[in-house]
Amino acid sequence: MLYAAVALGCVTESLSCALLLELREKATHGLVRATVEEIVKDEIEHARIGWSVLAAEARERDVGWLARYLPAITAEAIAEDIAPMAGDDELAGLGVLPRARVDVLVSETWTSVIAPGLERYGVRVRSHVWSRPRPGV
Repeated sequence: MLYAAVALGCVTESLSCALLLELREKATHGLVRATVEEIVKDEIEHARIGWSVLAAEARERDVGWLARYLPAITAEAIAEDIAPMAGDDELAGLGVLPRARVDVLVSETWTSVIAPGLERYGVRVRSHVWSRPRPGV
């Protein structure tokens, strides 16, 4: 349960939130903007659940074992949930972000939100898990 909460809530949903917030700002079509607004509300709640589960478990036991799974968790999140949100520059207003911007947002979210959050609860994050934007995300 803890693995799933961290993989889905802490990592995937936190990354999704960052991208969706950017999409919301870039959306030029009203229906796209309204749809993204509804989705981002759900994603924020899902991320909060993941972080809450991690916090509760960390109070009760050592959760450091999760560190060895972070490369796989991150790779899966990017391949299955983040990469589909990346596309051509001219599609940003319709719900697709430019690949270069996705790279930057993922890197920023990893270094400013996810890694510090995991470290806070005792999950040691090695720098190679996510240290720079990866081409072609």
